[in-house]
Amino acid sequence: MPVMSEFAVCVPGGTLHGEDWGTGQPVILLHAGVTDRRVWNPTAAALLGAGYRVIRWDSRGYGRSPASGVPYSLVADALAVLDARHVCPALDGASLMCLTTRDGGRRVAAAAAPADPLTRVGEHALAQVVVVVVDPPAVEVGGLDPAH
Repeated sequence: MPVMSEFAVCVPGGTLHGEDWGTGQPVILLHAGVTDRRVWNPTAAALLGAGYRVIRWDSRGYGRSPASGVPYSLVADALAVLDARHVCPALDGASLMCLTTRDGGRRVAAAAAPADPLTRVGEHALAQVVVVVVDPPAVEVGGLDPAH
């Protein structure tokens, strides 16, 4: 069973709660504005089974991440998670895959993607951010069970 680490990332005016599973090439899962990270349970299990590292979190006001009473940026929040989970150093010069829904997650991923190849994120370069828009299955309540 892949190793799972729950995390809490402090961002201005709030805290983002999420999970980091596995040790392979990272894949970021962004949920829609009407669900939380659990919407990705079946997809995450399949990615883990294929050897990927899966990183997903609840956006502010969804799941375990409380709503913020201050203005914030979903893009800045996503970059804060990538930084806190040390995703960019692991990918220096490589590509990052992001799966998202048609909703707000798509806009966040597109806005966070570097405009030019080898754009620097902090001190690390990403060759590109590959954004894949999918329709995940219905929300599955409960924790992720990679065996199913």
